Amino acid sequence: MPRPLILVAAVALWASPGITHAAFTITLQQVGSNVAATGSGTINTSALTLEITNSGSAGLITSSIADLLVGPATTNPGDFWHGFTGPNNFGTGSTEVFATSGSGNIAGIFGTSYLVVPNGYVSGASLSDTATWSGQTLSSLGVTPGSYSWSWGSGATADSLTLNATAAPEPGSLALLGLGGLGLLLARRKRLSAL
Repeated sequence: MPRPLILVAAVALWASPGITHAAFTITLQQVGSNVAATGSGTINTSALTLEITNSGSAGLITSSIADLLVGPATTNPGDFWHGFTGPNNFGTGSTEVFATSGSGNIAGIFGTSYLVVPNGYVSGASLSDTATWSGQTLSSLGVTPGSYSWSWGSGATADSLTLNATAAPEPGSLALLGLGGLGLLLARRKRLSAL
């Protein structure tokens, strides 16, 4: 591999975020003038204890008490499980803000007490959901960008939920991406001129 390509590949690997593994992952990010969340994966409830069943819940966020429910913005029946550990917050937002739109299955963390899944959820079944907070930013919602993980169980019952909160790409990141692309073009041009 030509030296410029090796350098570009090394810089790209160094600058890329680490890969996290979780059974259910929620990505929360700035998309234009809105904050959007997408969740997908499965949840193994066998090491958790069902506390409340068929309770109404809707897409919402309160970062100072680790509330993040992704899914329809209207009230839906959910089951509330407890018995996990994880961070007490993912920011300083102290006001409960409901999503303006959403779809899929209700799922997420409700404070430090509950993991929420759809009513009657079968442990290990596939879940996917979205939620949008229109006219909001991560900052206005009090979300601190980063990766947050809640876990439970051990061995075969071990599972987790991970939140990846990412701000809009910073100008420096975009410049780095541009430099990488320029390096690839220069390497290709040099290789073609050598033929």
